[in-house]
Amino acid sequence: NAPYFNVYKDYLENFYSEKWDNLNSMNMNFIHFIIQELNIDTELYYASELEGITGKKSDFVLELCQKFNASTYYSGSLGQDYLIESDFEHENIEIMYQRIREYSYPQLFGEFIPHLSMLDVLLNCGPEETEKLIKGV
Repeated sequence: NAPYFNVYKDYLENFYSEKWDNLNSMNMNFIHFIIQELNIDTELYYASELEGITGKKSDFVLELCQKFNASTYYSGSLGQDYLIESDFEHENIEIMYQRIREYSYPQLFGEFIPHLSMLDVLLNCGPEETEKLIKGV
């Protein structure tokens, strides 16, 4: 077992035995679990529940930013393929594209395998060390 498996055993047993209605419910459960474990203080919203958001692709993201009075939008690197940067500039919203910082941590078997999941990091490192890795401390 991974070093922190027993810390998360009950959650994982419940998570994997649950009969999820849909993938979204499962994902949101896991996201809430992760933000709780890593002491991330933020509110989560469902875009589908927000009124007045009707755009597609770049317009959709821009409308979300406007809804929350965002001055910066953090995007995955593939956002460069569809975001219309001039529209964001016109609204004084800066786009910052994610730059993946490579890091490694102890895993159970063999060479380090990057890009697995938050669950892998938590089970191998625990919440405190995972939080440090994310923050680059």
